[in-house]
Amino acid sequence: MVFKLSATGAQTVLHTFTGSDGASPGAGLLASMGKVYGGTLAGGASNFGVLFVLSPGGEKVVHNFNGSPDGSFLESGLIIDSAGNLYGTANAGGDLSCNPPEGCGTVFRLAP
Repeated sequence: MVFKLSATGAQTVLHTFTGSDGASPGAGLLASMGKVYGGTLAGGASNFGVLFVLSPGGEKVVHNFNGSPDGSFLESGLIIDSAGNLYGTANAGGDLSCNPPEGCGTVFRLAP
């Protein structure tokens, strides 16, 4: 789940994952321009993780990872540039011949 904790300690659940929209969030969160971005280790269309965005309208999957060539199992934080491109790394996937069958991971960019 993704939650917000207020200065007084009140917790608000912002989103609970169901599997099809991601599972095991592990890539940390990035807040930018009123939205919160993150990634998951699993879940999504291929069970290789997703990039998601939370906004006042709810959660939206912005990319389903497929393992190869785009990567899988997001564990590191994300960054965003002034043009709105999201950058991050995937722990596995990419070139699967590098470390069969998992691959050696990727550095990715997701354009707005």
